[in-house]
Amino acid sequence: MKHAKIPQADKAREVKGPKLPFAAVCPDLSIIICTHNRSALTARLLKALTPQLKAHAAEILVIDSASHNDHRRALIDIVAEFADVQLIRVEEKGVSLARNTGVAHARSGWIAFIDDDEVPSEDWLDEAMTLVRRLPEDCAACGGVVIPAYELAPDMGRIGPRWRAFLGEIMAEGEFDQTERPQFGIGHSLVRVCALEQVGGFNRGLGRDGRSLLSGEEVLLLIQLEARGWRIWHSDRIRVWHDIEPDRLDRSWARRRSYWEGISTARIMTVTQPGKLTSSAITAGIKSLPLMLTSPLLPVRREIDLRLAFNMGMVTEALRRPLNSLVRMVSVPISLAMPTCLSIGTGGLQNLAGF
Repeated sequence: MKHAKIPQADKAREVKGPKLPFAAVCPDLSIIICTHNRSALTARLLKALTPQLKAHAAEILVIDSASHNDHRRALIDIVAEFADVQLIRVEEKGVSLARNTGVAHARSGWIAFIDDDEVPSEDWLDEAMTLVRRLPEDCAACGGVVIPAYELAPDMGRIGPRWRAFLGEIMAEGEFDQTERPQFGIGHSLVRVCALEQVGGFNRGLGRDGRSLLSGEEVLLLIQLEARGWRIWHSDRIRVWHDIEPDRLDRSWARRRSYWEGISTARIMTVTQPGKLTSSAITAGIKSLPLMLTSPLLPVRREIDLRLAFNMGMVTEALRRPLNSLVRMVSVPISLAMPTCLSIGTGGLQNLAGF
């Protein structure tokens, strides 16, 4: 395919890392690796990436997202082995916070995000550097190919397209503008810093936080970028292999992931279309009944159970918000009345009620 012609920081603490060898030179690309309790995978990724730096002015920032002490110490030792890697620790978990911190410390106009459980191709940095010089001026982000790496080969006949998307698989060939129908994963992408700054970075109310399968930060990002006239591209010139943990091939994981996708979608709507959340949740609830009835009867590859889990997640999140507001409304008079009740003693609540 013919290539297109070139047309505020979160609080963090830098814990260790030798001074970058090209500190006086502004890098052309800042590579950001966010990690939480996966020091061994981070070491593997750095061993694959650092040899590629020799021919390029690029920097690598490892963001330790509140890893436990054993992983924190391991990351310090790992980064100390690489003269061209900087380690920054964030004391609060959350991938959106970690990415925002990395962006705040980056010195380049382009960011390359790569997840700690990925391994890039040997020419990955060569191709990434070529892309950032050649992508159109209105391109805010470019995703690449993500090839699943399974520990044990799964029965792909039972894994439908929704499940495969949850696994992060992106196999599109060629190079093209995909703004209208993006298949994009921020965990393997090139992002223009000025575009990211325009939308205020990643929404910290979305994305993995170490407690759930919450996501949606990249979806919201693309919506916000497109609203400001930016375009999203794809290129198969940049490729990574992505480890798929065995538990992600269990259907119970896929259902949980789909449920949290529904919650994430509802939270995105509170930002982009707050007036439509209730009607969308009602529609999801109505559609759930026939899905419940047909799910046991149809082949698993139809993914009826995953669609049902998504709907339940959206309904749950839509209900949670008014219930929380109701609890807050009720808790205020109760908290005000409690000292009076305690002072009255036995039967105090009945007396307050007029009995």
